[in-house]
Amino acid sequence: MNNFLAFHGYSSNFNFKILCDTLIDFGYTVDRVDETNIADFTYSDNYRYLLMCWHSENTHYRFINNLVKSKYRSIPIVLYDDTDWNHKTMKFAQKPFMVFKRELNDKTRKIHRVPYYQMSKIVRDNYRPEIEKIYDVSFVGTITSGSRVALFEKLRRIKRENWFIHETKHAYDMPYDEYIKIINRSKIGISYFGNGYDTIRYWEIVGCKTALLSPKVPLDIPDDLTEEEAVFFREDMSDLEEKIDYLLEEDRWVAFAENGYQAFIARHSNTMRTKYFLAKIDEATEYHRQRQESKKGLINTIRQWLK
Repeated sequence: MNNFLAFHGYSSNFNFKILCDTLIDFGYTVDRVDETNIADFTYSDNYRYLLMCWHSENTHYRFINNLVKSKYRSIPIVLYDDTDWNHKTMKFAQKPFMVFKRELNDKTRKIHRVPYYQMSKIVRDNYRPEIEKIYDVSFVGTITSGSRVALFEKLRRIKRENWFIHETKHAYDMPYDEYIKIINRSKIGISYFGNGYDTIRYWEIVGCKTALLSPKVPLDIPDDLTEEEAVFFREDMSDLEEKIDYLLEEDRWVAFAENGYQAFIARHSNTMRTKYFLAKIDEATEYHRQRQESKKGLINTIRQWLK
């Protein structure tokens, strides 16, 4: 039996691809389907789980839903919800077995009696020690919200020499490798909310051994970064310049970069996120087993009472 049939929401979602690649590295079998091969793929009859990546660009939802109805109705669905907080949760012919939700808080737990687990963006260890840190501060991003407009306006007002501030028109205008080089060249990397709270650069920055400067993320992130591993500024950015000065004074950024990177390796790398993913599948399995036992016990009690 194959372990996972993995439906990409769209092939550009490289975070989901990293999860699938790491599962394969761990020895699991993963059949991967996206918009390029979904109609022609040779589907096995036996999978342990259906792994569904859902985000706003899913262009083949109807095909997947019909396939689930006709061929895989009895196979548990693991829903990997990579959408921003305000997107609707994908629905199938049956409830998912469990949900990994990137933007998880009390408001985004939409499906009742299904275990939810937070799953932030997955990134690899991108630290490149051979690259010299020549920028004091960097931020590269796209204007995807009003808050990003305010951030760029603030950064342009306070910008100094040796800062790299760059607005891209679209998310993938800059090659990813070049973007990662910029973060590696930076002493301080700024992260700020876009369409969602869980922005990928929050994790990319610490994964490049760069000091993270960010607002607190209002999500239920397991083992989130501490105040020894990152520096947090107010969401209104009123203390942003002050926090930058604090990090640059006496080279405090060095300790935060080191602590953040070690936290990333120990708790948030693609390897650790995949271990977490597998552990939560086991946890959800136990949750459903206990629910079944409870139902059986209730039925037996009712039968005894009716005798």
